[in-house]
Amino acid sequence: QFRGGMSAQKGAVHQEPLRGRLEEDEEEEDEFEDDEFDDEDEGEDEGEDEEYDEEDDEDYDPMTPRGPLDNNNYGEVWLPIQARPRRNRKNRAVRQLVQENLVKPSSLIYPLFVHDEETSVPIPSMPGQSRLSMEDLLKEVGEARSYGIKAFMLFPKVDDELKSVMAEESYNPDGLLPRAIMALKEAFPDVLLLADVALDPYSSMGHDGVVDEQSGKIVNDLTVHQLCKQAITLARAGADMVCPSDMMDGRVSAIRESLDMEGCTDTSILAYSCKYASSFYGPFRDALDSHMVGGTDKKTYQMDPSNSREAEREAEA
Repeated sequence: QFRGGMSAQKGAVHQEPLRGRLEEDEEEEDEFEDDEFDDEDEGEDEGEDEEYDEEDDEDYDPMTPRGPLDNNNYGEVWLPIQARPRRNRKNRAVRQLVQENLVKPSSLIYPLFVHDEETSVPIPSMPGQSRLSMEDLLKEVGEARSYGIKAFMLFPKVDDELKSVMAEESYNPDGLLPRAIMALKEAFPDVLLLADVALDPYSSMGHDGVVDEQSGKIVNDLTVHQLCKQAITLARAGADMVCPSDMMDGRVSAIRESLDMEGCTDTSILAYSCKYASSFYGPFRDALDSHMVGGTDKKTYQMDPSNSREAEREAEA
């Protein structure tokens, strides 16, 4: 009885509030049904009453931002972005300051061919170019320098009687190229001189390396040894940069170490990292009077033009 009484009592307590809430909900439904309400009519009325005409709006300003734009502290239209690349294009001075690639006379390297003769000789396969005498070499550099060209790359045409299999003339301190470098540095101390490092101008075989007379192969490591001696000789003569164009394996690091060991730490190396076995080098070989002897092909050490991945490997080596 006690439990039953408690249950009845609880039921009585909870039924009264629930009955009250149900009665209130019924009254609200009746009020809603009595209220005539049409969404479409109201929308049409509001549209008619609030039709906006920009021309009739005296406060309308076409410069006032609408949408994602905003106003700055001066009331000007402002897009809230920080990256504005046009800042670097606003006037000529800024554009010149931030130019990434600009070709000027001082950006150019003028290639020159020199020989040990009293007069200059035209190069048939390169119209307008000549093998210059020492005197004409100085004149040519002086004139080019007046136009703002400050860098010159020198290539020698060596007499046939000075050529040999081991290309010993390549590291003769009294040779043609060292003498040309010293003469130019004495006349124009401010010019930048680059010197080609390769054995083909000095080789009786016409190759960039030492040729094994029995097998006809280019001996890589012995060639690198000769190239190091050549680079040191040119650096001591005053060359600012030595430019190995031979494509022997390991020659750049070996030349760098040799130069440093000989105190030529300021001499730079401009490496021909990917030199291709191309027929376009024909006129250049004519200029040096360098012609291959025997059956060995330069394709055994110069790059194949069809191999792009191999070129990347050479550049990284």
